Amino acid sequence: MKKVDNSAFYPRKLLILEILRNKKDEIHEIISNLESPLKLALILINAIFTENGKHLKDWAETLDETKKVAFGLGSAERLFIEFSDKLAMYSFYQFAFQQFVQSSFRARQGKALEEILKKILTIEDVGISPEIPSSKNEKIELFEELIGSKDKAKDIINKHDIDLLAKINNKIIILQMRSRDDTGGATAKPSLAELLRKLKDENLSKEIFYIIYIWVKPDTEPQQKITLINKLLSMINLEDRTDVKKILKQGKVAQIDKNLKICVVYGAEELIRTLWNELGIEINDKKYEKILDKYKRYLDLLSTWDDLWLSYAVATLELENLVKYGRTNVDIISEKLSSMNLRVSECLENYEECSAKISKEIAPLIKDNEDLIPFNSIGDKINYIRDILLLKIIYEHIEDAVDKIGIDSETRKRIKKLQIQKDRFQTDKTKFFN
Repeated sequence: MKKVDNSAFYPRKLLILEILRNKKDEIHEIISNLESPLKLALILINAIFTENGKHLKDWAETLDETKKVAFGLGSAERLFIEFSDKLAMYSFYQFAFQQFVQSSFRARQGKALEEILKKILTIEDVGISPEIPSSKNEKIELFEELIGSKDKAKDIINKHDIDLLAKINNKIIILQMRSRDDTGGATAKPSLAELLRKLKDENLSKEIFYIIYIWVKPDTEPQQKITLINKLLSMINLEDRTDVKKILKQGKVAQIDKNLKICVVYGAEELIRTLWNELGIEINDKKYEKILDKYKRYLDLLSTWDDLWLSYAVATLELENLVKYGRTNVDIISEKLSSMNLRVSECLENYEECSAKISKEIAPLIKDNEDLIPFNSIGDKINYIRDILLLKIIYEHIEDAVDKIGIDSETRKRIKKLQIQKDRFQTDKTKFFN
């Protein structure tokens, strides 16, 4: 293929395409930690391309009657059914779509951060080697060992959301994560204290190290740290709250009961050093810098992928086109590809060059009423075509992507292309045998 000048295109890194062409081992590792958000990307890509975007409307079927009453969506539904009110129609479908995506974001973000933190703690050079229970039953067993009662253990696991539970040597580590120390509103800080208060009231057989881990470490002294500590300690019955508060403000570990310690740490650097100190691991500055360098490179890779935000943006724009014009850019681009006998499924090995080249070839063919691209400049239009082509390459290989990422049966059910192919296969098989 002739070399394409990519300077006119915004850079994109699609992890799903990277794993499909199987070039870098580190990509496999990252995908295992981002499995949950990548599942959402595949669901969105499937909806964008299956039957040219028709399935972007499917989420409206999940709207319950309370939404129709509380937000007036029942009126919007009636208006587009009775009067073909396009704005009401768009509001109805858009609300349903955004409700699905936004609720998915919240759950999947926590899952991804949990997996990333597991990765940090299990880096061989860190030398911690934690045992991390993977199932709910394993977590219950660990707490039963701690407090001597299966019923109490079940109650703790069912009532309290523990972000990460680990056993290191003879200590139990509980990590409660927050993206920042000022997130979550009025309920966030009390929720951190509820489990701590419960554990303090129990006769623990082993030491618990309760860590509140803040992902984002500000450049200056954390402004909300004192508020967080004050709120936390105000909900726990302590004999000497002043001393504990002073220790926590200094970023040190505080003993609040015979077998219960607590600390508030910001960022992986503080977390690793705190664990080393607590576990009696000798701090070697050279080794420490090596670990941090590896961790930072790992985070750089985690911070430079485009699958989810790109599929979300395209899905949002194409749903609007579907409602306003009855067709999408996906539909139009697919027609141009077919008329020029171009197959993006063959672009996998060099998807960057291939998608850029094809976008330049078909862009001049999209004009007048066919131009539904929501940008004015020619450069942005060509980039948008290229982005749709990138997602289409994933769609053409979605079966392999599902297998590589290791998607669960529930997500498979959401991917219409797989279901359509399955139904078609079963129909063809019936014809063959009959």
